[in-house]
Amino acid sequence: MGYSQVVKAPVFDTGIPGSNP
Repeated sequence: MGYSQVVKAPVFDTGIPGSNP
């Protein structure tokens, strides 16, 4: 779980901006 940085906004993944593991 850390693709929100690529798919949409760099947030709302784990709550951390750019939380792409």
